[in-house]
Amino acid sequence: MDMKGRRKFLAAGLGVIGAAAAALLAYPLFRYLTPRKEVGLKTRVEIPAADVPEGGAKFVQF
Repeated sequence: MDMKGRRKFLAAGLGVIGAAAAALLAYPLFRYLTPRKEVGLKTRVEIPAADVPEGGAKFVQF
């Protein structure tokens, strides 16, 4: 194997490793940002103001 062949092989190998590392880092971010596929969560949620005390909060899952 000459030097050009080795250099191309090394560049290709590093490219594959870099692409795999990028995929490993991007997949959890993608899964976090995609919405869940659950039935019934596409409706609007309305909470009456009387149900939330002053300084309080209501937590909803969206």
